Amino acid sequence: MNRRYIALVSGVIALSVALYLGIKSKPPTENSQQTTALTDDSQKENRPSTKGSSSQGKPRQTLKNRSSGIAPDQAEAEISRLLQDEKIPIRQASQKLLAMAADPKIRKEMREESLTHALNLVSDEDYEELVMPYLRDNLFEEPTMQRVALDEAYNRDDFAKLPAALAIFSHSQDEVRLDAQELMAFMLNRDAEELGENLDAWQQAINEHIEKLRSEQLEE
Repeated sequence: MNRRYIALVSGVIALSVALYLGIKSKPPTENSQQTTALTDDSQKENRPSTKGSSSQGKPRQTLKNRSSGIAPDQAEAEISRLLQDEKIPIRQASQKLLAMAADPKIRKEMREESLTHALNLVSDEDYEELVMPYLRDNLFEEPTMQRVALDEAYNRDDFAKLPAALAIFSHSQDEVRLDAQELMAFMLNRDAEELGENLDAWQQAINEHIEKLRSEQLEE
């Protein structure tokens, strides 16, 4: 099935959940319209797989410029264009959508929609490079956006899921933070209370788990 189509359908569902959670804690805001139908059979661009790679030992990538270059009143139209234009490579579309999600000038609902679609377009192999810099720098700082990112991470492999959960845990509060901690504890088979708020301990546990997975892959 077309990855852009999956992004649109999954995005509508995830955005609805995110907006519902936001409405529970804040006054209602105007809901954004969802993008229209997409054409089928777009080809995912070929690129080398980096699955199982670790950011350990590599310079940490940071994102200082939060401007997407998109005018706030053009955000909805740009989302539609990026999802519908088959000439735009999927990787390029996801990068632009992530930049829009991190742009504080864009309306919150549009940022959430951009993030939802972007995450549905990004492969597990590209997650570390494209998504993790935003999560580590807390550029999706709204609680509803953190919820979108965490819920989507449940569907990722451990190489993406665990670093994402740790990044969200380190920046979030309340229920999102607790859920991120419980996810890490479950995947690592560790006691959440034992590791508690110790980010270094969580990072070490994740590193050990990922190294074990990489070793197992090499033995296959």
